[in-house]
Amino acid sequence: MASGGEDRSIHLWDLAAGRLLKELHGHTDTIHSMSFSADGTLLVSGGLDNCVRVWDMGQALKTSTNSSSSGTVVSAELKASYQTKNATVHYVQFSSYNLVSAAGAYTVLD
Repeated sequence: MASGGEDRSIHLWDLAAGRLLKELHGHTDTIHSMSFSADGTLLVSGGLDNCVRVWDMGQALKTSTNSSSSGTVVSAELKASYQTKNATVHYVQFSSYNLVSAAGAYTVLD
């Protein structure tokens, strides 16, 4: 399982053992959404940093020792980042063909 939020880190969990496996770092603001690919090899995430990020779960699980840090170092498992112009990413999802879809919104306040 993966969880994330205001601490800008993705936490990978072993639910059977009830322990944290690893933290992934790369987001610079709150994480809103995450989704695993159908085969579990990739994780996509998005949030307030206006970015969709793709993570390699195979690499993450090879080095599954918890590498907690201050969040300033980008994890090696980060494979790609896609920056939006000015839209926070509120939802990410893999399609059945392992294509990523993302939805964001931007509101101009006067």
